[in-house]
Amino acid sequence: MDAIRGVAVFIWLLSEIAVPALYCLPPNSITEAIAAQLSPSFWQGATARDLLLPTFCFVAGLSIVPAFHRRKAAGQSTRDLVLRILRRVSLLTAIGLICEGDLFEHWPSLRFVGAFQRIAVCYAIAACLEPTAGWRVQAGLLAFLLLDYWAILALTAAGSAAFSFEGNAAAVVDQLILPGRKYFGTWDPDGILTTIPAVAVTIAGLLAGKWLNAERLRGTDGTLRLIGLGVAAFNVAFLWDFVLPINPYLWTPSFCLVAIGTALVLLGGFHAILDVRRSLTWAVPLIALGRNALLVVVVTVLLRRAVVALAFVVPLVQTFVPEGSASPACGILTAFLVVAAALWLNRRGAYVTV
Repeated sequence: MDAIRGVAVFIWLLSEIAVPALYCLPPNSITEAIAAQLSPSFWQGATARDLLLPTFCFVAGLSIVPAFHRRKAAGQSTRDLVLRILRRVSLLTAIGLICEGDLFEHWPSLRFVGAFQRIAVCYAIAACLEPTAGWRVQAGLLAFLLLDYWAILALTAAGSAAFSFEGNAAAVVDQLILPGRKYFGTWDPDGILTTIPAVAVTIAGLLAGKWLNAERLRGTDGTLRLIGLGVAAFNVAFLWDFVLPINPYLWTPSFCLVAIGTALVLLGGFHAILDVRRSLTWAVPLIALGRNALLVVVVTVLLRRAVVALAFVVPLVQTFVPEGSASPACGILTAFLVVAAALWLNRRGAYVTV
């Protein structure tokens, strides 16, 4: 679980740091392909960058099962669990407002939605399902949410407009209901309607956690089944793409299946290497990043914003990083600092969580 989260953080760091540097190099097919995968897709299709937020949602659901079991074993009551859920949701929402820059840079025109806020909402719903619903109900809800969202997209607009930039149902709902500043001006990919499939991805992580926690699936058998499920999700997604485009901005169900398939394959692979074979040495950096994912992301965002602020008042900063936070030098220095901090904290068993 930590390694999967670490992979997502590592790709996010690369997308923040490597893309500006790659565009400074002479263009060729290799650098263009890498830059394309580390950048968001234009509209349809999916890149590695597009899969990051769904992966975090999946891992948020995955982490609920061992966390709840550990806390129940420690004697915590249901009230304690509820208070912890509320605390975590509140802190993630506050961090999202700060990291997006809304609270300080765009007051009073806040952007109320974002990656952290989405994770908070999805985590809250999945955490409530864990003690109150069995795996059959959760699996049925997962299928219902994806199919229901498909029906909403397909039936609320005619023809190709259902998946167009302005005519899709998510855009219409956000224009009517969502307050505050929006990512696309008129609507937001992290808005109201796209929360439905995001919750489904989180429930998929919750189910994976339940399945992996079963005694009979802790060995190689569990690895093969997880990878097989991931490959099956890929196949269904690519077949579904003929009638339902893979679109990361709309979180179409076909895109969600690509994200779920990716997470399941990673989970199965890391389970085989790290849990079954106990080959941990090579994965220490990824585990360190995953265990302190919140710290790495927040510090990276705040450091890059600090460079922009300092460039206006300190001429020396402008001299060394003329492009501000987009400077390759700024990105490399930031990455070095946050990765070194994550490794240092991991060695001492210190983890920053909410």
